[in-house]
Amino acid sequence: MQLKGLNEEQGNVVSRFGLKLVYGSTLVSVLSASIAALVL
Repeated sequence: MQLKGLNEEQGNVVSRFGLKLVYGSTLVSVLSASIAALVL
């Protein structure tokens, strides 16, 4: 039972981290595109 709770908690942390990672990479892509557009 304790293991299941721990596993669930870890899953939440991982999914939150993954979401942050996706959001961050999207932001970086948009910024890079804007900078490239300005430079070119």
